[in-house]
Amino acid sequence: MAQAQRHHQLIHEARRSVSRLRVNLPARIILLDRTIPCVLENVSQLGARLMVEKPPKLGEFGIMQCEMLDCYFDIVWQSGRRIGVAFDQPIEQSVLIALREFNDTFSERQRNEIKALARSWVTGELD
Repeated sequence: MAQAQRHHQLIHEARRSVSRLRVNLPARIILLDRTIPCVLENVSQLGARLMVEKPPKLGEFGIMQCEMLDCYFDIVWQSGRRIGVAFDQPIEQSVLIALREFNDTFSERQRNEIKALARSWVTGELD
Protein backbone atom coordinates (compact mmCIF):
# COMPACT_ATOMS: atom_id res chain seq x y z
CA MET A 1 0.00 0.00 0.00
CA ALA A 2 2.83 2.40 0.87
CA GLN A 3 4.36 1.75 -2.56
CA ALA A 4 1.06 2.62 -4.27
CA GLN A 5 0.81 5.86 -2.27
CA ARG A 6 4.39 6.77 -3.19
CA HIS A 7 3.67 6.00 -6.84
CA HIS A 8 0.57 8.24 -6.67
CA GLN A 9 2.66 11.01 -5.10
CA LEU A 10 5.23 10.76 -7.90
CA ILE A 11 2.44 10.91 -10.49
CA HIS A 12 0.95 13.95 -8.79
CA GLU A 13 4.35 15.69 -8.68
CA ALA A 14 4.98 14.85 -12.36
CA ARG A 15 1.53 15.97 -13.44
CA ARG A 16 2.77 19.27 -14.82
CA SER A 17 6.14 18.02 -16.04
CA VAL A 18 4.81 15.27 -18.32
CA SER A 19 2.80 16.35 -21.34
CA ARG A 20 -0.50 14.65 -22.02
CA LEU A 21 -1.84 13.60 -25.38
CA ARG A 22 -5.53 14.41 -25.82
CA VAL A 23 -7.38 11.64 -27.61
CA ASN A 24 -10.88 10.26 -27.91
CA LEU A 25 -10.52 6.53 -28.45
CA PRO A 26 -12.48 3.46 -27.40
CA ALA A 27 -10.68 1.39 -24.81
CA ARG A 28 -11.38 -1.12 -22.08
CA ILE A 29 -10.14 -1.83 -18.61
CA ILE A 30 -9.84 -5.37 -17.37
CA LEU A 31 -10.21 -5.82 -13.62
CA LEU A 32 -10.11 -9.00 -11.56
CA ASP A 33 -13.89 -9.50 -11.71
CA ARG A 34 -15.04 -7.63 -14.82
CA THR A 35 -14.18 -5.84 -18.04
CA ILE A 36 -15.39 -2.27 -18.49
CA PRO A 37 -15.63 -0.43 -21.81
CA CYS A 38 -14.39 3.15 -21.61
CA VAL A 39 -13.10 6.11 -23.58
CA LEU A 40 -9.46 7.10 -23.38
CA GLU A 41 -9.52 10.90 -23.08
CA ASN A 42 -5.85 11.64 -22.52
CA VAL A 43 -2.66 9.72 -21.97
CA SER A 44 0.93 10.38 -20.99
CA GLN A 45 3.93 8.18 -20.41
CA LEU A 46 2.87 7.77 -16.76
CA GLY A 47 -0.92 7.50 -16.82
CA ALA A 48 -4.25 8.29 -18.41
CA ARG A 49 -7.70 9.77 -17.88
CA LEU A 50 -10.63 7.54 -18.79
CA MET A 51 -14.39 8.08 -19.03
CA VAL A 52 -16.39 5.07 -17.81
CA GLU A 53 -20.11 4.39 -17.35
CA LYS A 54 -19.72 2.89 -13.87
CA PRO A 55 -16.36 3.86 -12.37
CA PRO A 56 -14.44 1.21 -10.43
CA LYS A 57 -13.27 2.01 -6.91
CA LEU A 58 -10.21 4.02 -6.08
CA GLY A 59 -7.27 1.68 -5.58
CA GLU A 60 -8.49 -1.05 -7.95
CA PHE A 61 -5.95 -2.22 -10.49
CA GLY A 62 -5.97 -3.98 -13.82
CA ILE A 63 -5.03 -3.73 -17.47
CA MET A 64 -6.00 -0.92 -19.85
CA GLN A 65 -6.22 -1.84 -23.51
CA CYS A 66 -6.55 0.63 -26.37
CA GLU A 67 -5.25 -0.10 -29.85
CA MET A 68 -1.47 -0.45 -29.37
CA LEU A 69 -1.59 0.06 -25.58
CA ASP A 70 -1.74 -2.78 -23.10
CA CYS A 71 -0.80 -1.32 -19.69
CA TYR A 72 -1.02 -2.44 -16.08
CA PHE A 73 -2.45 0.35 -13.93
CA ASP A 74 -3.71 1.46 -10.52
CA ILE A 75 -6.70 3.79 -10.20
CA VAL A 76 -5.37 6.89 -8.42
CA TRP A 77 -8.34 9.26 -8.61
CA GLN A 78 -12.01 9.28 -9.49
CA SER A 79 -14.38 12.18 -10.17
CA GLY A 80 -17.86 11.46 -11.46
CA ARG A 81 -17.51 9.15 -14.45
CA ARG A 82 -13.82 9.96 -14.97
CA ILE A 83 -10.94 8.04 -13.47
CA GLY A 84 -7.21 8.60 -13.46
CA VAL A 85 -4.89 5.66 -13.77
CA ALA A 86 -1.16 5.43 -13.10
CA PHE A 87 0.75 2.94 -15.21
CA ASP A 88 3.12 0.44 -13.58
CA GLN A 89 5.70 1.09 -16.32
CA PRO A 90 6.12 4.27 -18.40
CA ILE A 91 4.92 4.13 -22.00
CA GLU A 92 7.58 4.70 -24.62
CA GLN A 93 7.39 8.02 -26.48
CA SER A 94 7.25 6.19 -29.83
CA VAL A 95 4.06 4.42 -28.74
CA LEU A 96 2.45 7.76 -27.81
CA ILE A 97 3.39 9.17 -31.22
CA ALA A 98 1.84 6.15 -32.96
CA LEU A 99 -1.27 6.51 -30.79
CA ARG A 100 -1.57 10.18 -31.78
CA GLU A 101 -1.39 9.27 -35.47
CA PHE A 102 -4.03 6.57 -34.94
CA ASN A 103 -6.28 9.04 -33.09
CA ASP A 104 -5.92 11.69 -35.79
CA THR A 105 -7.34 9.36 -38.44
CA PHE A 106 -9.73 7.33 -36.25
CA SER A 107 -12.96 9.22 -37.06
CA GLU A 108 -12.36 9.13 -40.81
CA ARG A 109 -11.50 5.40 -40.77
CA GLN A 110 -14.57 4.64 -38.67
CA ARG A 111 -16.82 6.63 -41.03
CA ASN A 112 -15.36 4.80 -44.06
CA GLU A 113 -15.91 1.41 -42.40
CA ILE A 114 -19.56 2.27 -41.73
CA LYS A 115 -20.05 3.39 -45.34
CA ALA A 116 -18.48 0.16 -46.63
CA LEU A 117 -20.69 -1.90 -44.32
CA ALA A 118 -23.82 -0.03 -45.47
CA ARG A 119 -22.80 -0.44 -49.11
CA SER A 120 -22.31 -4.20 -48.62
CA TRP A 121 -25.69 -4.48 -46.91
CA VAL A 122 -27.48 -2.60 -49.71
CA THR A 123 -25.83 -4.65 -52.46
CA GLY A 124 -26.43 -7.92 -50.60
CA GLU A 125 -22.72 -8.66 -50.25
CA LEU A 126 -22.86 -8.76 -46.46
CA ASP A 127 -21.98 -12.19 -45.08
